Amino acid sequence: MKKVMCLLAIMFMIANTSAQTRVIAHRGFWKTQGSAQNSITSLLKADSIGCYGSEFDVWLTKDNGLVVSHDGIIQGHKVEESTLKELTGLWLANGECVPSLKELLETAKRKTSLKLVLELKVENIKSLDPLL
Repeated sequence: MKKVMCLLAIMFMIANTSAQTRVIAHRGFWKTQGSAQNSITSLLKADSIGCYGSEFDVWLTKDNGLVVSHDGIIQGHKVEESTLKELTGLWLANGECVPSLKELLETAKRKTSLKLVLELKVENIKSLDPLL
């Protein structure tokens, strides 16, 4: 019985040492100088520190564009009542423009090895009707 318990303990230890915790940056690595949440910079910074992945938030605009933002209101503009062009012309806290989903995905593909976790946000469920 002792041999079986020792064997199980050793197998458990081997399994635990081979498992690796993976870090996914929430809204990118944005709590650092020169970055802003859900920005291209936060995505690149998450990759630069070796994160496994990066989570970001996406909203549908009134013209069916997809914009990356945590909040449903950007500088007083309600995302679901604004166009993609209006929103991507706004500035983030770090001085870069609000990214579209296309821009973020293209940057991630070209410049990072991150796994991406997309959270689709919606305030007005009726805005999703064309997708259903």
